Amino acid sequence: MRFLALPLVSLLLGCSAPTVDLAGVQLELPRLSSGGLRVIVEDARGDVEPSYYGVARVTMGIPREVHTRGGEPLADELQAAVLAGLEAAGQETDPEAPRTLRLVLNAWESDGYFGALTFEYDLGLFVESDPVRSARVAGSQEATYTGSDQYAAACQQLCVQVLSELFQELLGSPPSGEPSAAVCAKCFAELQPDWRVCPHCATPVRGE
Repeated sequence: MRFLALPLVSLLLGCSAPTVDLAGVQLELPRLSSGGLRVIVEDARGDVEPSYYGVARVTMGIPREVHTRGGEPLADELQAAVLAGLEAAGQETDPEAPRTLRLVLNAWESDGYFGALTFEYDLGLFVESDPVRSARVAGSQEATYTGSDQYAAACQQLCVQVLSELFQELLGSPPSGEPSAAVCAKCFAELQPDWRVCPHCATPVRGE
């Protein structure tokens, strides 16, 4: 019986979990500013590893963690994808530019089981350009995949959908000359005009 234990465990656990590579995802993004733009991606998901992407459930629904390929931080891979998408649109990017595009990951997790993939997300986007704009999208998207080797492709497809939705929301948002009086530059929470510090993340209100 002892020798049957290992094959049984292997059957229950299934194959090793897939990995996801987002650095090479092709994003069709708009040109946002006439000058250079600094791109920052912040991982605000809390107590998870920076490379954590989600889970893939095998036999009996046992979850196995999915991480980025090579263990790179998810924020770094998304930053590379966004930079490539902006540059393809003719947007000049510069890590020293005074204008900043900040993408905040409040939630980002995939959950795949028997070919059905659910992606939960909550993303904020803040652009210090002319005019200043901000946007936030949250919810879930679904896709299908035919095997563990297709899990990553489904994740990439959903990533493109969600980031496209976020940038479209950004373009549709009304410009604001004083965005920090309405939204926090870090966590995107709504602010009152007389607040000096965001009560949600303790970030000082711009201009104070």
